[in-house]
Amino acid sequence: MNERLHFERYEKGNGTRTAIYLCYLEGTVYTDVLEQLRNQLQAIELESLFDSSAIEKKLQPRDQFLMFPAMLSSEKPDTVCSNLLAGRVAVIVDGSPFILVAPAIFADFFESPEDKYQWAVFGVFSRFIRYIAFLFSLCVPSLYVAVISYHQELIPTILLTSIAGQREGIPFPSVIEILIMEITFEILREASTRMPRIVGQSIAIAGALVLGEASVQAGIVSNITVIVVALTVISSYVAPFYTFGANIRLFRYALIAAGSIFGLYGVILGCAFLMIHLSRIQLFGVPYLSSPAALRRRSL
Repeated sequence: MNERLHFERYEKGNGTRTAIYLCYLEGTVYTDVLEQLRNQLQAIELESLFDSSAIEKKLQPRDQFLMFPAMLSSEKPDTVCSNLLAGRVAVIVDGSPFILVAPAIFADFFESPEDKYQWAVFGVFSRFIRYIAFLFSLCVPSLYVAVISYHQELIPTILLTSIAGQREGIPFPSVIEILIMEITFEILREASTRMPRIVGQSIAIAGALVLGEASVQAGIVSNITVIVVALTVISSYVAPFYTFGANIRLFRYALIAAGSIFGLYGVILGCAFLMIHLSRIQLFGVPYLSSPAALRRRSL
C-alpha cells in the first residue's frame, strides 16, 4: 500500500446516501484540480445516486458548452492507477463499476491501456490510426455530400463516371441517401445494444449486410453511399472510449447539413468551429488540448 494514497469520503443522495470517494496521491496530485472537485462535490444536491455518470454530469463546468466528455470514465484498474500516478484525481462511486478520472484531455480518449504493454512503435502507430479513424467518422459523409453536390471537378473523371453510373435511377439526392443509411445504422446500433450480448453483434452485422444489399438492389441508395456510411460507422467504433465516439455522432449530422447547403465551405467552417470549441475548453484549469507530456511536467 502506498502511504501517499488518500481517500476522502462523501455521501450524496437524500434517499440512497451513496458513498463517494476522492482518491489521489499526496505530493503528486494537481492541488487546484483536487480543490475544485472538493468544492463541487460539497455543493452537489441529489435525491438519489446510482451510478458515476450522474456525478460526471454534475461535475461538468456549467459555464462551458461541451460536446466532449469532461472526465475519463474507465472500469480498468490499470488505467485508473496509471492516472493516479500521473497526478490526477479519481472519483469512485459506491456500487458503480466505472471510475471517473479528472482532469481529462483530448488525447486521453485515443489511448488504450494495451498500448503500454506493446512495442512502443506499434503503440504510436495504433494511436495514429485512431486519430485517422476519428477524422473519417467525422468528415467522410459530409465531404462526400459536398463533393457530389457542388464540387464534382475534384473527382477524377474515371471515378466520377463510375459514381454517376451507380447513382443512375436513384430518386434521392446524395444528402438524403446518406441520412437514410446513417439513421438505419443508428437503429441497428441501438437494437444491438438492447438485445442479449450473444445475438446482438450477429444481428447488427447481418442486418447491416441485408439492409445495405437490399437498399442497393431496390434503387434507394447507391453502392458508393453504402461504402461511405459503412466506413464511417466502422471508424466510429475505433475510439477506445465509447462515450467519446457517441458524442461526436451528433456533430457529424451538423457537418452533413453544412456540406449539403454550403459545400466544402460549410464543412471547413464546421471543422473550424470544432477546433475553436476544443481550444476554448478548460476543465479544472487544464486546457483540453494539452499534451500528455505537458500534464506530466505539470505534476512534477
